[in-house]
Amino acid sequence: MGYLYSALWFIVAAVLLIRFRKESAVVYILSGYFAFAGVWWLADQLAEADMLSGIYGWILRIVSAVMLIGV
Repeated sequence: MGYLYSALWFIVAAVLLIRFRKESAVVYILSGYFAFAGVWWLADQLAEADMLSGIYGWILRIVSAVMLIGV
């Protein structure tokens, strides 16, 4: 199921870059975040460490909170 989430994040990032890049500069920031989330979920599936709990989970939550508040 994690591979599906990872693919979803990459698809959303690609759609934002391809379709909406001319509308606003915020699209580049959002696409970067979605690509980051895709890499994170893919690393969670491929690595032995659980990337969604512990210190790694907090890193993901902090980056997500900054994106929610900052953008």
